[in-house]
Amino acid sequence: MSRKQDRTRTLLLFGILGVMVGTLVVQALFRQKREAAIEAQANRPEVRAQAAIQDADRATLARDLAGADRALLRARDALDEVLAERPADEGALRSRLVVARRLANVAEQAGKAGQAKAHFSDAWRRAQALFEVQRTGERPRLDLLTVARESAAFLSRQGKHDQAG
Repeated sequence: MSRKQDRTRTLLLFGILGVMVGTLVVQALFRQKREAAIEAQANRPEVRAQAAIQDADRATLARDLAGADRALLRARDALDEVLAERPADEGALRSRLVVARRLANVAEQAGKAGQAKAHFSDAWRRAQALFEVQRTGERPRLDLLTVARESAAFLSRQGKHDQAG
């Protein structure tokens, strides 16, 4: 083989190696960027709230009232962060209402009447606020009626307990 062919072959090999190394570096940078985006997405309050609500669902199915309460409190805190950023977000407002109702129900089942009453009051205020924003909407009206029915049932049960005790 001639010297010129050896040099050409060597340059070609170095070129191939350079392209391979460059490709690996670019892939690593893209992977790092994608992982950072996934991590940032997972730390968003909306995602944390949804995960906490799912945890509460699992705890409720397992009849773990303490676990459901902890998960719902995490969901409440995450939704409060969302509402601090975007106070008019109807989805977050409605989710926060549902979390307040569920917290009230869990507190009542755990025998914590004072907490249940506070959570029902919170749910009532939130349902009224949603209703005031959209008086003709079916969903806000249904939310308000649901909270009223659940609160009335709770107060009725509390009255029976007070009379029996």
